Amino acid sequence: MGGVDEAKLYMVDECFCLPLSLLVNFSLFQYLVGTFYTRRAETRVRMLFVVAFISFASLVPFSYPDVELVHDLNDISETATVMTFLLQINMLARKVSKKIRIRSLVLCARAGEVLVVLGFLLLLANFAQLIDKSVDKVLTEEFDNIYENIATFFVCGFRFYFLGTVKGFKTLWLTHKLEMFYYFLLLTNEYPFMVLDEVTGASWEHVQGIWNRVVIVLCLSSTLKAKFVSSAGSKTKRSTAAGGNSRLSFNPESSAPGPVETSVAKQSRTAKAVSIYVANGDTAFVTATGSQRTFRYSVAVKNGAITVWLEDKRTKTAMYFGKCLSSTNTSDSTSTYQRGFYEFELEPVALDAVDVLESKLRDQDDEIARLSAMLSAQQDEKASLCATVQALSQRLICVRTAAFATMQTTDDVAGGDTLEWKNERGLGFDDLVEIVERGGSLGATRILKSTWLSVSLSIVHKNGLDAEAFHLRRNDLWVVGCYAASHGPWTTSVLTCEVEVDADDVLKVVYTSDHNAYAGSTLTIRVEAVK
Repeated sequence: MGGVDEAKLYMVDECFCLPLSLLVNFSLFQYLVGTFYTRRAETRVRMLFVVAFISFASLVPFSYPDVELVHDLNDISETATVMTFLLQINMLARKVSKKIRIRSLVLCARAGEVLVVLGFLLLLANFAQLIDKSVDKVLTEEFDNIYENIATFFVCGFRFYFLGTVKGFKTLWLTHKLEMFYYFLLLTNEYPFMVLDEVTGASWEHVQGIWNRVVIVLCLSSTLKAKFVSSAGSKTKRSTAAGGNSRLSFNPESSAPGPVETSVAKQSRTAKAVSIYVANGDTAFVTATGSQRTFRYSVAVKNGAITVWLEDKRTKTAMYFGKCLSSTNTSDSTSTYQRGFYEFELEPVALDAVDVLESKLRDQDDEIARLSAMLSAQQDEKASLCATVQALSQRLICVRTAAFATMQTTDDVAGGDTLEWKNERGLGFDDLVEIVERGGSLGATRILKSTWLSVSLSIVHKNGLDAEAFHLRRNDLWVVGCYAASHGPWTTSVLTCEVEVDADDVLKVVYTSDHNAYAGSTLTIRVEAVK
C-alpha cells in the first residue's frame, strides 16, 4: 500500500470526508433554493431542486455499516452534484438561445438538453442497481465516470465560450484568470487521486469526493463574485449626457447640451383601445466636457405617459425612465404651446451577460443595415464593373506558364493506333481541355473554348521504313505529320506546331509507323491566346 494504512484512510473518510461532503452538498442545495425559489414554477428549476436534494440526501446514510451501499450512494451524490451545474448551464443556454438565435449557442442548448436527459437516466440506473443486484455495477460506475467527465467539460466549455462571446476572448483571459483556474481544477479533480490510487494501492475515493466539492464551492464563489461585481457596476453607472450625472435635460430651443444628431427613427403606431406611439433610433449627445456620446433610444407614449430607454452604444450601459413627464418652465397662463423644457431622471438598468450580448448583436444588426444600404447604392456600379471584367476576361491573353497541360501515353501502341494519354497535369487548364473517350480509348483531347494552341509532341518509338512516324489530327482531319528523327533501332521524334481550334474540337495523335510506339511519349498543350 506504499505506507498508507487503508484502515486509517477509511476512518478519515467516515469521520471527516463524508460528513463534510454532506454539509457542502446541503449548502449547495440551500443556495440553489434561495437563488431560484422565485422561479420554482419552471420545470427545469424543479428538476434542479430534485438533483440538488439527491446530491445531499444520498449521503445521509454514510454511517451505515454497509460499505458497498455507502459507496454506491456516494456515486449517486457525485453524479447529482455535477447535474446541478449542468442544469444551471442548461437554463442559461435556453434563455440565450431564445433571445439570441446564434447557431452555436442553439446547438449548445440542445446538447445540454441531451446531457440532462442522460443524467436522469443514469440516476435511475444507479437507483435500480441499489435495488436489483443483478444490474451490472461495474458498467454503471463506468457510465457514471464517463458522464461526469463529459458533463463537466460541457459546463466549463459553454461557460467560457459564452463569456468570451460577450466580452471577447482576450478580455476574458485578462479578467477571469482565477475563475478559469478554478474550473481547470474542476476538470482535473479526479486525476491526482487516480495517481494516488495507483501509487498507494488504497482507495482515495472519498478524499477525491471532498476535493471535488471544495472545487465546486470555489467555482460557485468566483461565479457569484463576478455576478455581484457586474450588478454593482450596472447600478453605479449613470448617464453623463448632461454634465456627468443621470439628469437628462432636453430643450428644443437650446443648443447646449442636448441632441446634436438624430438618425431617422423607426416609428410605429398601434390604433387599438389604447393609443400607443413608439419611436426607435440612434442619437448623439454632447456632454458638459464637450465630448460626444452615441446612444440607442426607444421612446414610447401610451395614454399620455411617456417611457424613455437609452443605451450607451460604447459601454452598453442602459437607462430607463417610466413616469409621465411634467413641464418645469412652461407658463401656467399658457394653455397651448409648441415647445417646452423637460427634466427627468434616468434610472440605471441592471444588465446580465445575455443583455450585453443582445446589445452587441443589435450593434451588428445596425452595422449590417448600414453596409446593406451601401451595397444597394453600389449595385449599378458593381454590375457595370462585372460586365467590364467579364468582357476583358474573354480577351485576356493567357500567360504561357498559366495555361498548359502535359500528358503521357498509357501503353505501347501499334502502327495505325491512336495514342492514349494519362497523368494530365497543368495550371489553369481544366476549363479549357478534357480527355475524352473515342473509339474505346482515352486518346482524344476535346477543346472547351476557341483558342490558339501550341502543341508539342515527343514520341518514343521503334524506327521503321515508313517516312512518316505519326501525325496530328483535328476532328479526324490530318493537320501535320512528323518523320522519324533517325534510322536507329528506336528513336524519339519531336513535333511542335501551332493550331487554331474552336470550342468542342477534338485533337488526337495517330501513330503511323509499322512498329510500336512506346509508353512514356508526351503531349504538351499550351494556350497561346483565347479567341
